[in-house]
Amino acid sequence: MLKTVNRVLLGVCGLALFGLGGGVLLGGLYLQRRWDFGMPGWWPFHGPDDVVLGTERRTRWREEGWRWPVVIAVLAVRVPGSRTG
Repeated sequence: MLKTVNRVLLGVCGLALFGLGGGVLLGGLYLQRRWDFGMPGWWPFHGPDDVVLGTERRTRWREEGWRWPVVIAVLAVRVPGSRTG
């Protein structure tokens, strides 16, 4: 049962990442203009000059010296090593 749930969740995550990558590709290559179709108004990537992370969001935590050590510590606790059995 758990193996099936894991595979379904992995498939859903893969499809979501594939869709997001395709949407970014559509915006980056400006295919909606070339193929004459519109993207939804809430979609953040409308052309090749749009960025995934703006300057404010990318540099927001730069002054906080505690952030990266905490991120690494949380990942070290959450991601266990190889399990046997």
